[in-house]
Amino acid sequence: MKKLFFGFVLVAGILISGSILAQKPEKNFKGSPEMGEMGQRQKHDGFMKDSLTSKQKEAIKEIREKTAKETKPLHDQLSELMALHRSLVTAEKPDMAAINASIEKMGALKISIEKADTAQQMEVRKLLTEKQRIQMDKKHGFEMGGRDRQGQLFGKAHGSDSKI
Repeated sequence: MKKLFFGFVLVAGILISGSILAQKPEKNFKGSPEMGEMGQRQKHDGFMKDSLTSKQKEAIKEIREKTAKETKPLHDQLSELMALHRSLVTAEKPDMAAINASIEKMGALKISIEKADTAQQMEVRKLLTEKQRIQMDKKHGFEMGGRDRQGQLFGKAHGSDSKI
């Protein structure tokens, strides 16, 4: 039973570390309240800029600042854990227990960050009109078709009218 558990944890660790290493490094994150984990805030701010009222803009700014303050320590901890994890993995004699523990801690931090980001998004959605929510959903790929993280098309059969 222990071998099965450690085998599972090892596979999970390899998958998580592989996905971490495959991600592009962030260039513009300065920890400012307007920036998200991957600098996405700046990229998406302009898509609805003209359709938001000044009251909505101010409320969204406050929500983002609050979330940034909440998640900044989590991002800092995650960065430290990732550095520790790299050190553990590249050690001459890797300690699998320590490596697995670092993977678990990184996963827990990522979950906490994702929960905070999702809560922020839900707060912002409450401020929007139906038309603005539809516009936001389209921009973020929540419609029936869109792009995954690597930019590949998914959802609708694009370029084809045939029903599959």
